[in-house]
Amino acid sequence: MLTIEALSYIIEKWSDNNMILLHIYSFVELSFMLYLYKKEMFRKPQRFLTILGIAGLCYIFAEMLLIFVFKGLSLKDFSPYAKVADNFIIILFALAFISERVNHFQEKEWGNFRLNIIFLVFFTINTLFFLPFNFMVNAGTITKFYFFAGHLTILALFYLYLTFEIINNSFNKLKKGQ
Repeated sequence: MLTIEALSYIIEKWSDNNMILLHIYSFVELSFMLYLYKKEMFRKPQRFLTILGIAGLCYIFAEMLLIFVFKGLSLKDFSPYAKVADNFIIILFALAFISERVNHFQEKEWGNFRLNIIFLVFFTINTLFFLPFNFMVNAGTITKFYFFAGHLTILALFYLYLTFEIINNSFNKLKKGQ
């Protein structure tokens, strides 16, 4: 996310907009979450979810090609459907993880449950922010600033939680001598 943020300032200096970064971020985020769930979270292979994740990546890539290569970008017409698809697939990953673990409850630690609940809540709220995105960008009222301030708050809380958990897990591993 920090890299995308830095790139947004650089691209903004050269171009009128930096909207392509939302699609690039969606692609990278979905790729990472697909890898995380496939390799680390799920106990059994989830063929349908893997195919769905790959289809989502193909959709995001196709939308990037369509908008930014073949069609051109108009800020009035920009819709972040790629981000909505990305969020929806990650929500399905989180729900499938919870379902898998509840049906075969043998979990000794709640860390992965808590992480998935956070994923579920964050990506659901994030989807609700991105569904009316085009309307909010083009709205002539001050409401859009409250809308984006709310999204920024949720985003900051999510990344603070992830940062805290990464630091906490690192200290715990150091204490155990791993």
